[in-house]
Amino acid sequence: LKATLGSRGCSGRPSPTKRMGQSVRPIARPPDDVEGVGQNTASAGQQPAKGMQVEEPPHLLCPITYALMRDPVFVVDSGNTYERDAVLDYWARVGETRDPRTNMRLASGDVRTNWDVRRQVQAFLDQHPDFVPEGWGGSREMFAPDRPPPPPPEPDPPVAAPEVDGLPAEVHEHVVAFAHDGHLTEDMVTHFAGVFGIEAAVLREAFPPVQALELPADANAHIAAVASSNGGRLTENQVAHFARVFGVDPALVREAFPPAPGPAEAAAGGQEVVEPPANLVELANGGQLAD
Repeated sequence: LKATLGSRGCSGRPSPTKRMGQSVRPIARPPDDVEGVGQNTASAGQQPAKGMQVEEPPHLLCPITYALMRDPVFVVDSGNTYERDAVLDYWARVGETRDPRTNMRLASGDVRTNWDVRRQVQAFLDQHPDFVPEGWGGSREMFAPDRPPPPPPEPDPPVAAPEVDGLPAEVHEHVVAFAHDGHLTEDMVTHFAGVFGIEAAVLREAFPPVQALELPADANAHIAAVASSNGGRLTENQVAHFARVFGVDPALVREAFPPAPGPAEAAAGGQEVVEPPANLVELANGGQLAD
């Protein structure tokens, strides 16, 4: 039994001086008077000597600011931990929610307090009561956890759309393409007012109704070419069409180009029905005349 304990120790594990059949020389303790020994940093739970530099634990530093985290939060969609303000500022700067360490695009910008890291930071501060973390503005107080997010910035005031003659520029550009010499017919005013949701009075002011007493020369020439095939006349549909196309009053078109014959006239071969003189009616025998 003594032999066994002597070779394995009280814990039952092989003695550090004899393992796997080899002799292992124990690590010699350095002498106490060697310069620098025992003066690097304080061990956990111990206070460093006055004037010693305190080393912040690397795992408690924010990967963005490289400062001790004062309000550690983890990103819900990635699990990585950052200083709250640092990660929110990073997202605002890049314009989208990406994880700063992995560059992975995130489904949301939700963050939650990392209570484990927060407790470790507080324990580190408690162990070093005279230590003031860099970047904390001379304070040792941690921020309150899960602070409400800052209010969104005020949106820029809407920029008024440029106007021409009291109309939005894009509307004016569209309507002017249909106006003739800067005028619209009443039908066109009603049409564009409905299409663009604009008061008809505003359209009339920008494009006054046609007040001409005769057809413009270009309109008259164009309509005459069409009416020539019908004896200088137009159908009522053609009158309405040309009035709309040239932006003129339909009455001007009718006056220059009288409407085509109606049904009674059409039955007479397209010619006007002329009443015969009374003496011819008396001479007619049964409504007929000899050659």
